[in-house]
Amino acid sequence: MDHPENTRSDWRWTGRGRYTTQWFNALQCPFEISLETTNTVPAEYRGDAYHFTIGQEGIPFTGYYINFRGAKLAVSNYYGVWFEIQKRDAIFEAKRVARDELHLPELPMFGMDITALKASGSAPTRPPSRAPSRAAEAPPAPASEHESEPEIDTNMAFASSQTTRARPPYPPRRGPRGTGDDPYTLGYLKEEQPKRGACLEGQAPQIYDGDRSKTMDFLTEFKRFMLMNSGATIAGDPICRLAYFLSLLRGPHVDGWKM
Repeated sequence: MDHPENTRSDWRWTGRGRYTTQWFNALQCPFEISLETTNTVPAEYRGDAYHFTIGQEGIPFTGYYINFRGAKLAVSNYYGVWFEIQKRDAIFEAKRVARDELHLPELPMFGMDITALKASGSAPTRPPSRAPSRAAEAPPAPASEHESEPEIDTNMAFASSQTTRARPPYPPRRGPRGTGDDPYTLGYLKEEQPKRGACLEGQAPQIYDGDRSKTMDFLTEFKRFMLMNSGATIAGDPICRLAYFLSLLRGPHVDGWKM
């Protein structure tokens, strides 16, 4: 029998099977996971995570995302616990419990061993399982004292490729790295710093003259342009970015507000 607590939080069951407390207690990372196709997590348990549908703001697949270090990272809530997601071949996997910096609330099912889950997701050399049941059958190998996290984090951020290829040398400009599963990774974001003196490139957003029917189009275009130029000096400086934004507001309907 499951603990009575599990019947009071129906949102944690939405779109997923029902299991016993023994099953939850044996769950280990990584395991195969399906992303949420609808916004089912209550606001008080979402933190700063938001649900996006494919194509919205350049999102490659429907699910929850959270902004971290200038990128949208894919996360998923699995029975009340948030996990960081990676893509391997044609499936998604819960790589590990979401790190503390993401500040995502937890309401785990009764029987879930959070300490063990976090420990299981920290071993970099442990081969991933393809299903939760397989992870439950075999306990993780003990971590060596000399093991450490891989240099490149395989967290999903914006884009994903199903092609496996060798890791290229350090590129002169921003481009896919890692194994090919996750072109934009946390490790990559840490390495890439805004280039001093780099200029904005591409088609600049259209001037906004105060027409409210075009407000969302203008804001979306501006965000996309700045994301594309994340390595430029202006994009990396909040004051310069604000000044550039204000320079795009022109006309009698916005001049007063801009001043």
